[in-house]
Parts: sequence; structure tokens; C-alpha cells
Amino acid sequence: MGYILANLPIFVAPALLIFFINVCMKHKKPVKAALVNMILGCVGLLIASYLLKGFGVFLMVNVFTVFTALSLGLPGVFMLAFFILA
Repeated sequence: MGYILANLPIFVAPALLIFFINVCMKHKKPVKAALVNMILGCVGLLIASYLLKGFGVFLMVNVFTVFTALSLGLPGVFMLAFFILA
């Protein structure tokens, strides 16, 4: 079970990225939709980092986590939080 949870982001991240691109392309203004999703991802990363720190769980803000928040948005932040908590 630990092997599956450890490798879960490897399989989930490409699916989330395809979902992110698909959702953005369905809007009339896909660039604006992508920028809004990126901003929400970064804000969500900061909020999740702050809230999880209160529970003693540290979600570090580094290049990997910021790239994940920018490329995948809020679903990527939820994936990171789930990965840290699992």
C-alpha cells in the first residue's frame, strides 16, 4: 500500500495537467482562465502551507511545490496536501 501512495503523484499529475488544459480551452478566454487558475493555485498553496503548519504538518514552499501549484492549480495543491498527509 505504501508503494502505491508513494507513486500516486506520478500517475495523478499528468491526468490533472490534461484536465487543467482541457478546462482552460473550453473558456472563451483560455489565457485568462489559465492565469486565474495559476493565481488560485499559488494562493491555495500559501493557505494550505499556513493551515497545515498549525497541525504540525509542514508543506514547504519551494520550486517543486510552486511549479505544481502553477501548472496544476488548486487540484495540484490538494494532491500535494494529500501526499504530505498520506
